[in-house]
Amino acid sequence: MAITDKGGNLVSLDPKTRSDWSCVYKNAFNEEYDLGGIIEQLSIYESIFNDCMFGNISLKDGQGFAERQALIGSGVEEIIVEIETTGIVDKNSNLRKEFRLNSYSDASYSSTGNGLVNSNLGFVSKHLIKSNRTKISRSFNAMTASDIVGYITEDILKLPEGDNNLEWDALITNEPTKNVKNCVIPSWTPFKTIKWLAKHSMSEDNGSSNYIFFENNEGFHFTSIDKLKEQDVTRTFTVGIDISQSLRSSENGAVEVRTDLTEKFENTNRFNHTSSQHNGLYGGKVFTHNILTKDYNNFEVNYVGSDETIMGGDAGLNGAGQFASAPDAHLGFMPDEYMYKIHDKKDKSHYVHRDMKMSELRTNIVKFDIAGNTNIWAGQIIEINVPSTIRENGADALDQYLSGNWLVTAIHHKINDMEYVMTLECMRDGFENMPE
Repeated sequence: MAITDKGGNLVSLDPKTRSDWSCVYKNAFNEEYDLGGIIEQLSIYESIFNDCMFGNISLKDGQGFAERQALIGSGVEEIIVEIETTGIVDKNSNLRKEFRLNSYSDASYSSTGNGLVNSNLGFVSKHLIKSNRTKISRSFNAMTASDIVGYITEDILKLPEGDNNLEWDALITNEPTKNVKNCVIPSWTPFKTIKWLAKHSMSEDNGSSNYIFFENNEGFHFTSIDKLKEQDVTRTFTVGIDISQSLRSSENGAVEVRTDLTEKFENTNRFNHTSSQHNGLYGGKVFTHNILTKDYNNFEVNYVGSDETIMGGDAGLNGAGQFASAPDAHLGFMPDEYMYKIHDKKDKSHYVHRDMKMSELRTNIVKFDIAGNTNIWAGQIIEINVPSTIRENGADALDQYLSGNWLVTAIHHKINDMEYVMTLECMRDGFENMPE
């Protein structure tokens, strides 16, 4: 669906309307039904902190959809979403996902006799459904975490090969990990197993301790946040310009619609010292005990400023140094034997570093809406230009704290018959330059 004239040409210059999309329901008999005419809003969510994409559809149904389609929750009913946005960088980046219908809820029937039923359809990745009905009960000997993830995704979940992004649900990234493991998986689901491995993984490349497993528009990724930080900037956005100024002339003199503007911009969190102390941002320690020798070891890590910054800038979090002498705020306990079966002894501080990095990333958060664009995925790096609020800096000056590179950590796709808008949540763990 798109806003077009009778000839099929787009008549709106608002970038939020310049997308073509469809949403199809497929029942247990492979019969398809186009939901476009009864959708009030389609929402799709992707996040680097969630193992798979999911969403929901608000329906305003006057066609008897639930009754006609015998909507009973067979477990195989599908929701197929396709979105194509204009001005795309890569044609293969158009969003196309096949979800499984997960729930039907909140159905309300009108008493006015017009036959309208308001309801909500929930859907999730089809791979989550498969993961939830699959259990892994076996040992893995002398295999790294990335090797185990490769086995699970290829042999158990049957994800397609990730040589290109035409598959849309392949394992695109499987960053190699260090330290072989000897472990027994006690009847866990594949997704639970992979998330457990992420907590106990270190990068073979740079030793980073912040592995995550998630799905975005491109596919699935098992990678470290440090590796995500190494990516090039994919998009630049400018804050505070009226969306009505979205027209500009291109180099060849043609008029084009800008999709890099955002009107409303929120810095939802910049720091929270008390919460960060409990989450292990400023330092921590792990006590390990040996039941045979009756002794223990203490592995301690303190925040040391810019060396602990993973945004690649010159300055760490402002004021963090005052907490560096109090790592007791975050403690962990485990047996010596367990730690050394998972990690080499020289990697003894892995768990404290992971807590520190994950907490640090969640400290500085911004959120804003943009015109829908399927070329932007959770896990990418974008640049944001935020005007300075100090008047004497001049009209072109940028905010020294908010401007710069950010990691897209979550996206909420919001689609209806009028527009396609994406809410981006972005995070970073420090400032790119020492504040003036």
